[in-house]
Amino acid sequence: QAGFMLVGLAAWMRPGGQQADSLAAVLVYLLAYVFTNLGAFAVVIAVDDDHGSSEVSAYAGLMRRSPLLAVALAVFFLSLLGIPPLAGFIGKFTVFRAAVTGNQVGLAVIGVLTGVISVGYYFRVLREAFLRPAAEGAGRLVVAPGLRMVIVSALVMTLLIGLFAGPFLDFAAGAAASIAPIAARLPGGS
Repeated sequence: QAGFMLVGLAAWMRPGGQQADSLAAVLVYLLAYVFTNLGAFAVVIAVDDDHGSSEVSAYAGLMRRSPLLAVALAVFFLSLLGIPPLAGFIGKFTVFRAAVTGNQVGLAVIGVLTGVISVGYYFRVLREAFLRPAAEGAGRLVVAPGLRMVIVSALVMTLLIGLFAGPFLDFAAGAAASIAPIAARLPGGS
C-alpha cells in the first residue's frame, strides 16, 4: 500500500507538477488507508485470537460465526481494492489523479494494474469467509469489546470517507496548502 503513496510523492517531485494537489492526494490516501488497514488488521487479530491462526483456512465460515466480522472484512478488502464508494476509492483516485496531472501516467497505469492483481488475494480470503463451511465444532466467534469498538469505528470511517469525501478532501487540501511551501524547500522538493 505504501507504493500508492509513492505515486503521489513522485507526482509532487516532478517539476511543473501540482505540488499542493499531490500532497493533498497523499494525505487523503493516508487518511483512507489508516482506517481501512486498522479495521482489516483488527479483524485478523479477532480471527487469530479465536482460531489461534491467521491462515486463510481460519476464515472458513466466518459469515456464519460472526456476520459483523465477515461484512467488515469484506468492506475493508473492497476499500483496499479501491472500489467505490469506499475510502480506498477516494484515496486511490486522488493519488492516480495527481499522477496523471503530474505527468506520471505510467505510474498511474502500473498502480491500477497492481490493484487488479491484488483482487485474487483478497477474494481468496472472502471466499473462505462467505462460501466455505466453518470447521467442525467451530462455534460463534466472540470478539473482545475493545477490539469490536476498533472494528466498528474503522468501518464507520471507511464508509464516511467514501460516501462524504468532500470535508476530508477539503481538510487534506488545506493541510497540503500549508505544507507545500515548506516541503518545496526540502532537498528534492520542487
